[in-house]
Amino acid sequence: MRLDIYKVKIIHDEHSKKRGKIQKKLAKKPLKMRKILRKYSRREKRRVEDYLHKVSSIIVSEAVKYNAKIVMENLRHIRKSVNKKSKNLRRKLNRWNFKNYSSSWSIRLNGMVCVLIMLKPTELQAFAQYVGRN
Repeated sequence: MRLDIYKVKIIHDEHSKKRGKIQKKLAKKPLKMRKILRKYSRREKRRVEDYLHKVSSIIVSEAVKYNAKIVMENLRHIRKSVNKKSKNLRRKLNRWNFKNYSSSWSIRLNGMVCVLIMLKPTELQAFAQYVGRN
């Protein structure tokens, strides 16, 4: 099964452009700008959480259906590894909602355990090649 979460990136990009336009138009009215930015950031957060909730529900239902375990990569220190990289990469990574996957309440609600693994770069390449063959 393959789930596409590209829609989350699109949501983040749309709201980023919208924030830029608001900041440009209301640069001389900081109170009004702050209020409008808060409104749009809440809207973005709700849209992303809703979509990720739907995706995680599908994952859990499929795992229950096939009596399978859910295995994810441990991404705890991923932000530290990108601190010295480019501004664009940091921006993309900090918008990433990786915590919402592993702490999904629907996994625990169904009495399932989510196994977190830590992959080294060489293991990740080997795994990608293996998945590409199948």
